[in-house]
Amino acid sequence: MAQIKIYLLTELARYSRALFTSFKSSIYRNGMLSTFGIVWHYFRLKRSSRSFYAFHFGPFKHKIKLRRGTSDFSVFRQIAMNGEYDLALPLQPNVIIDAGANIGLASLYFHTRFPSAKIYSLEPDPGNYRAMEEQVRGISAIKIFSYALWGKKEKLSLHLSGVDAWGIRVQQAKSDKENNISGIDLSSFMRDQKIEMIDLLKIDIEGAEVEIFEGEFDYWLQRTRILIIELHENIRPGCERIFYNALQSIRHRVYHSGENVVIYNLDLL
Repeated sequence: MAQIKIYLLTELARYSRALFTSFKSSIYRNGMLSTFGIVWHYFRLKRSSRSFYAFHFGPFKHKIKLRRGTSDFSVFRQIAMNGEYDLALPLQPNVIIDAGANIGLASLYFHTRFPSAKIYSLEPDPGNYRAMEEQVRGISAIKIFSYALWGKKEKLSLHLSGVDAWGIRVQQAKSDKENNISGIDLSSFMRDQKIEMIDLLKIDIEGAEVEIFEGEFDYWLQRTRILIIELHENIRPGCERIFYNALQSIRHRVYHSGENVVIYNLDLL
């Protein structure tokens, strides 16, 4: 019992520090008034009985739609308060792929920032996918797919590795009953969608970096100008080594932004 109490107190302290950091970051990025507006919406969300709590937030052109009792607000906090993807890019992207799109908030952010870009959003979890459908409804520039980015075309199953839908992982199905998720490799996806070049590729796939960088990656990596990826070494030990080994096939520059690793393909920039 004492160990459980210590663990809970440690997690509470860690989460409190993360919230405080987000609050400070948001004041710098969005201003005091907008930051308190976010906090106000957070408490409204907690009390909401609707399927989606919708609200306007200045930097986004479209309404934000979040579900109560999920990780949705934490995802919004990372993007809107922490500035997870506020990167100074050396180009204006025309083609963006958002792999591990969750409920579409990163896609929505990219659309706001790069309104002329075509965005392809991949999310395998059915609940998150339905929320993403609602999130980007009516935005023709964002095309969504219920795919899991994987090392090859293959049927997969979902596995909950975290406390909620933010910790969803995919894995090889162990039986036919589990074959309910479509996995696809990025090279096949590019060919299916007739994509010749990816200007910006965002990957957040909860450890499946192992499969995509152990699979056939030369084709798409050599056609990707900028890659933003979150590596999950804590979930899949060895994925960082596999990832950095794969990068040796291109001339590149590495940056770090929060939890993300940013790769510039110097052969294409």
